[in-house]
Amino acid sequence: MHKDIQFMFTNTNLQQLIEHFGWGGRVGDAQACTGVEKEYCTVDSIIPVEANLSVNKVNYFVKRETLREISIAPDGTISETVSFTIRNTADVVPQGSERGIGGSYVPYMRFFVPFDVRIGDVALDGMPVAVRNPKEKGKPVLPYREEALTNSGLRGIGIAFEVQAGTRKTVRITFTHAKPLPFGRGGATLDLVYYKHPGVSDEIIRTVIRYPIYWKAIYDNSMSHQDQTFLAKDGQLEYNSTILQDQLIRLRFTK
Repeated sequence: MHKDIQFMFTNTNLQQLIEHFGWGGRVGDAQACTGVEKEYCTVDSIIPVEANLSVNKVNYFVKRETLREISIAPDGTISETVSFTIRNTADVVPQGSERGIGGSYVPYMRFFVPFDVRIGDVALDGMPVAVRNPKEKGKPVLPYREEALTNSGLRGIGIAFEVQAGTRKTVRITFTHAKPLPFGRGGATLDLVYYKHPGVSDEIIRTVIRYPIYWKAIYDNSMSHQDQTFLAKDGQLEYNSTILQDQLIRLRFTK
């Protein structure tokens, strides 16, 4: 599902039908860890949700790139750094006759991750983002961050900032999973899930997985909706793609 169109109805029966066909926008890891021993399978999901606070039509000029770096320690501990880069190309016009079309872009980005992860740094262009004080009156000063709560067993962080015309901004979040990768006699399975943002069809993502060089990693394409080719070297896999729909990458590790 490309999720370019989504629906919500107050009619329960109608909404159930919409959910059945996947048009409701509900998130969940229903496809993750299917067909494998769940006891030895870990789901690592990222769900970005973005809203335009600019009150303008600058979205057309916004380009997105994501770098997802995952490091697995010898004891199975999973640490991750996700960098989201937004470029505002509003002043880049092919004819060069006009500049500044669209103006600044002010996104409010929410990032949902597994509930049990430990959040580390949250930075904008390398600088820590201050936590918003909910007791302060008036319009909050950009940039700021806050907890974004959810009832879906996910932990979220909301970040608001400004991307002026002709510039780019990068949000970087680091976190560590509370539980290490569990190994059984058949090894361990890691399902990496990245949810496509509704209405966005040109986001580029680069995924890098680093693991001990004496481990063996096998890519399982049984859950993939598209052909995926990894660049592999000792202790590292890298994959580049454009997010056209929810992405699921399944890796199997043996020692």
